[in-house]
Amino acid sequence: EMQGRENNEGSLVDRACMDLLYPATPASCGYSAETGGKMANLRTLDVNTVRRFHEEYYTSDNVILILTGNVQSADFFRALDEVEALVLKRRP
Repeated sequence: EMQGRENNEGSLVDRACMDLLYPATPASCGYSAETGGKMANLRTLDVNTVRRFHEEYYTSDNVILILTGNVQSADFFRALDEVEALVLKRRP
């Protein structure tokens, strides 16, 4: 799937535009990244690198919650308290 996507005309133009608009630098924004990864990188990726990435970036202190709709704030905060307690219990 990724190989086909990387080689189709629309994707090539889109990637070239994104590279020009958002050059990849150490301080670059997320728009400079290919969301599924690039084949050259995927082929050399190993499981330990993926695990390290997830440990570093998929953390409870790196979460953003967006609440929309007709929700009672008291219900939301009660549910959030339960989730927070679970997260804190798992922390070393």
